[in-house]
Amino acid sequence: MFLTSGLWIMESVSAMLLAVNRCIELAYPRWGALLYEGNRGWIWLIIPISYSSYIFIFTKPVLFNSLYFSWFFNPHMGYVNDFGTVYYNIHHTVHNITILSALIGLYLIFVIVILTKSSRLHGQTQDRSELSKRLLFQRKSFIQVFIICFINASAAAIYVYVQFFPAIDIIMIFGHMFWHLAHAIPSVIYWSLNKTIRNDCLEMIRNVKESISKRTSKIFPSLYGNRAVANSENPENVTQNQPQEDSDSGF
Repeated sequence: MFLTSGLWIMESVSAMLLAVNRCIELAYPRWGALLYEGNRGWIWLIIPISYSSYIFIFTKPVLFNSLYFSWFFNPHMGYVNDFGTVYYNIHHTVHNITILSALIGLYLIFVIVILTKSSRLHGQTQDRSELSKRLLFQRKSFIQVFIICFINASAAAIYVYVQFFPAIDIIMIFGHMFWHLAHAIPSVIYWSLNKTIRNDCLEMIRNVKESISKRTSKIFPSLYGNRAVANSENPENVTQNQPQEDSDSGF
């Protein structure tokens, strides 16, 4: 249960950093290269890992409630409703409100940047094919950020609400569904819309298949080679294993 809060914190902060990354790289490519090029992206992951570790170790956990199919800080939800008066985690609540506000703000900034860039491209680029490629890249980036931000913001908003106010079951189920999607949908989005990541994954799969085929080719020839050596050392086994011709060949 402790791990649940930590993973949610890590994923939502990573989504916020992704939105920041997309905005900077689109608006200021030089700054994007300076901040994220090469292995610098791994350094940024220190932020969600450190923050989620603090939440995981030093704050109260969230507990799963099978009555409402959702997560609550109140372990008696459904029997003794508390709504944030006794059982609550102020760090988790502040985090969800911050994530909700930050994602909405970053999404609006991202939309403004895309619209500004698109208008400039129409005025500067004469080559239609080049213009269409750039616009397609911007649309894909927009869709990626929008879906991830929408799911995370929806999960954060619903979970803040249900911790402090009574809600109908369908809202709680939607909140739990958005929580699942927040952890699962990024890989689907990247595979579908990000050509670079998709090509890298396909290359990894090809490398694994080649590695397996090479290992297989090394194993089986060695087995056959050992049999050949054994037969050469014991020629009697070869003659014994050879089928004898039928003496009554006229049958």
